Amino acid sequence: MKKLTIMMATAALCCCLGSCNSGTKQELANTVHLKGQLLDMGSQNVRMRFDGAASMLGDSRDILLKTDAAGYFDTTFVLKEPTYYTISRNTLYLTPGDDMTIKVTQTNTEAEFSGIGAEANNYMKFRLFPKGGSYLEAGGNLRGDFVSTKALVDSLAAIRMHTLDTLSNVSDAFKKLETARIKADIINSYICYASYSRMFAGVKTEEEMRAPATIKPENATLNIPKPQELEKEKPDQKKPKPEKKPAKKKEKQSEDSMQLSLEGWF
Repeated sequence: MKKLTIMMATAALCCCLGSCNSGTKQELANTVHLKGQLLDMGSQNVRMRFDGAASMLGDSRDILLKTDAAGYFDTTFVLKEPTYYTISRNTLYLTPGDDMTIKVTQTNTEAEFSGIGAEANNYMKFRLFPKGGSYLEAGGNLRGDFVSTKALVDSLAAIRMHTLDTLSNVSDAFKKLETARIKADIINSYICYASYSRMFAGVKTEEEMRAPATIKPENATLNIPKPQELEKEKPDQKKPKPEKKPAKKKEKQSEDSMQLSLEGWF
């Protein structure tokens, strides 16, 4: 009887330990562990913003990352499905079970990721920004006309697609989402061409501004005045004014002449 009781107790304990162990594994599978450093964020409370379709409805799904004075942090949170988040200009793709060490600055291409989930996020460092015209890079990739610009956009998109295809430690769902993003960026680049071409019309490129000024022989003219023009440009010589002779003073009539003239009246 005692042996039976001991066996039942042992079996119950094993079941309890097994359920607890499976529960722990399940919890770990539904969590994300992030640690590392956030630089130049302007605060020790950095918001990691939810970047899904419902992001416009509020910030309830945002995650607050609390750092020390040097920007270091270590946090674990529950995540039930793969989700996009943003930290400053950096876009992160987090999947339940990710365990990464990260280093993030205000510049997305400077980010560093290592650990489980790093491959997708290293790819995301080079995502484009629709407000900057996607592949136009805020006008930096404009060419002389639309045909030339389109050829450049298409080649950049092909490189991006090839990079996505070579990823091995990402899900098919991630590749499908990012393929759609590449196509959307291509269309956005075409649409933004008109506005950016008007904005940069007549603006010299960096190479043109650095190039030394040159004068073509056919456009070079010497500004040598002709002899006739020199004569016209000479100031008129002023003729000397004639000297004014002093006015003659009227002679006063003598008293004798005045008397004679008066005698004639009387």
